[in-house]
Amino acid sequence: WRGVLLGPQLMKRSEAKNINGWLIALYAGFGGLSLALLAYNLALWSALRHRFQLYYCVMVGSLAAYTFTASGAVLLALPWMDNNDRLRLNYVILVIAGVASLRYMIDYFGRQTFTDRLRRAVDLCSIILFVDAVAFALLAPWGGWFLDSIYFWSGAALLSLIFPILIEAWQSQARHFWFFVAAWISPLVASFVRIAHGVGLLDYNFWWDNSNLIALAIESLLSTALIVARLRDLSVERDQARAGERSALRLANSDP
Repeated sequence: WRGVLLGPQLMKRSEAKNINGWLIALYAGFGGLSLALLAYNLALWSALRHRFQLYYCVMVGSLAAYTFTASGAVLLALPWMDNNDRLRLNYVILVIAGVASLRYMIDYFGRQTFTDRLRRAVDLCSIILFVDAVAFALLAPWGGWFLDSIYFWSGAALLSLIFPILIEAWQSQARHFWFFVAAWISPLVASFVRIAHGVGLLDYNFWWDNSNLIALAIESLLSTALIVARLRDLSVERDQARAGERSALRLANSDP
């Protein structure tokens, strides 16, 4: 009887141990990847100084910080920190990551690619979301439900702006558009799955709950390849401009 009674408990402990192993592997892998990509792209930005590189570094850096706080590793480094304070910090970090992501998209394709209305919508949603996240971090639990609702819906609105961004980029025939879509499809799907879980449309699942880490790892890797492709285009455009300048100077000096 003792074996029969303890059997389910031992099974649950074994399953919990496996889940903890997967969590450690996911968070450690994503954290290491984020730090490597951040160092690489910061080195590129320090040499080339394109704004979309800086936004990408902010995005990857905030995701690395979120990995540090969401995994609970911050409680090992700062054991005096209250768990609720860790959650407050997560609110702000995720907003910084989301805002930097959309800024990266707009600057990657070029601000002239998008309408003023769309750029203003991105600015408005970003401001509302950031102010609400800071208010939640400072004031919760006061107004917690209200501020959390604003956070959720303004975050969903900011996320939905990705679609008009992609539509306008496609209409302008932006270079590397489909490569860009391939990079961002996984975090988009993961985000909407988590939203569906948040509103009660989907039951809890371990892989759904942690799908954002896998999706963002894929996106971060492909976005670095996109940055390299974009830098190559800019280099070619610069070389062509210099060649045209030399040709014009030669004509100006030789043709009376």
